Amino acid sequence: MDAQALTKVWVSAHQSVTQEVQATLPIVEGEIPIDLRGVLYRNGPGRFVIGDQTYGHLFDGDGLVLRFAIGSTSSDSRPRIRYRNRFVRTDEFVHEERAGRMLYRGLGTNLPGGLLANFLRLRFKNPANTNVLYHGGRLLALWEGGLPYRLDPVTLDTLGRCDFSGALRNVNASWIERRISSHLPFSAHPKIDPQTGELFNFGVVVGPQPRLQVYRVDGQGQLQHLRTEPIALEAFVHDFVLTPNW
Repeated sequence: MDAQALTKVWVSAHQSVTQEVQATLPIVEGEIPIDLRGVLYRNGPGRFVIGDQTYGHLFDGDGLVLRFAIGSTSSDSRPRIRYRNRFVRTDEFVHEERAGRMLYRGLGTNLPGGLLANFLRLRFKNPANTNVLYHGGRLLALWEGGLPYRLDPVTLDTLGRCDFSGALRNVNASWIERRISSHLPFSAHPKIDPQTGELFNFGVVVGPQPRLQVYRVDGQGQLQHLRTEPIALEAFVHDFVLTPNW
């Protein structure tokens, strides 16, 4: 494939999704193995425009979760794949839908109006667009710097923000930290211990004293704060590795 064709594919892959659908996908070639069963979830930026305003960065696109139920049968008893997609109805998504325009800053997107329109706007939009994970009986749409959003595993309806029964409330924060966020961040790339089923994750708290919060979530979905580690500078921590001892 030449560069022009690759560019066309890349551009088409980053067009805004305009419809939420559910359908049985046709088998174009071959067939699904009879013993292949399960559900695959995917998440990523799905909308890049609100009203007549375009987001300034691909990472700011509103989260769109896809669900592929593999192995369900149709009238001819052959395995099929049932597909569904839904946008994550974050609080910000709902508010902007009602207003028909951009109301929040993003990672690479400022509000129209220049410096005055963005001055002291320290809270960024949580698009819930980076990862999706099922653990402890919850399906969660994740973002790097905010709370997860809980989804119905079948319909993908948004059930609301998940602060793990208040465990992620930013109760001991300074004024400026509370101004940035009333809750502690929960990163988009947690890891599950294959031996215990526990989930480990972190969040980077920004403010006068940046720090790394380390969490453990047991198999029943109860979150425990493992450690708070001050860091010297504001940093963007994206991912980590889980080993048997560390």
